[in-house]
Amino acid sequence: MTHRNNSLVRINQVVENQLLDLGIKPLRNGVASGDIRAPVLRNSIEQGTFENGWWHRPKDHDPDTIFKSAKRYTINGRNQRRAYDPESGEAPARPLTAGALDILEWLCMMARLCNGRLFPSYDAIIEATGRCRQTIARALTQLESIGILQRQRRCKRNAKKGEGPRFVQTSNVYRLSLPKWLEAFKPAKKAKPPTPVDYVERLKAEEAEQSLWAWSEPKPRKDSPTSQPSGYVSPELLAFAAKIGALPADPATSPNSREYDNHTQPPLKDIYNDLAGDDKLPVNHDVLNVPQRPRE
Repeated sequence: MTHRNNSLVRINQVVENQLLDLGIKPLRNGVASGDIRAPVLRNSIEQGTFENGWWHRPKDHDPDTIFKSAKRYTINGRNQRRAYDPESGEAPARPLTAGALDILEWLCMMARLCNGRLFPSYDAIIEATGRCRQTIARALTQLESIGILQRQRRCKRNAKKGEGPRFVQTSNVYRLSLPKWLEAFKPAKKAKPPTPVDYVERLKAEEAEQSLWAWSEPKPRKDSPTSQPSGYVSPELLAFAAKIGALPADPATSPNSREYDNHTQPPLKDIYNDLAGDDKLPVNHDVLNVPQRPRE
């Protein structure tokens, strides 16, 4: 065993001497300082080379739907854990933690505001949610494990010149999506509320009034004698209205037919004199849009 350890030490010394000959200083952890991957985590991609094809713009209500579905899934998982029976043999669903829900809510809000372009640092998430770094790391891992969150590590070129690594680590990029299995927890769409009864009755009354005062009688179409166009008033209805006094028998002989046709109004002074009568109320000529009094 001792002979094997001595052999490994000699091999390491040979490797270090070769690195020194190349001008590379070896580190204690076995990673050379001249290696561009030394300060960069595994599977990192250079910043600015993939983001446009990696992000996708969410629809209007997608971030809210993702958060509400995750919240309903968490509530359902908590209820299953409360009613869990060890004898049943079915493991309850693992709900999201409170920290994961807070972070997901903030990410959904930022995705809605930034059109899905998410690249916050841990410091920004800490400042926004008030959670510690360990909680954020666990929450992001949990969201990634259930398929709601996808993230990609990034690195950028080192701005410092001279000796040192060419790339340094930067913030990750994130993308939200709704997995298939989570669609069962989507909130149900709200049905359109029914039309109020009073509104329907008012519309019917207005239509009846308009049809009552329709002077012109559109004729039925030739292709269908039974069908009547909108606004058609039968002669029987006009005769009944003239009989009860709601309409004159002949609109052309009405005393106000000229005013109805030309939309003329008498001067304001005549209206006030008619309203005042013998009392001679003071007339204010600056008043506009005074309703016309029907002449008898």
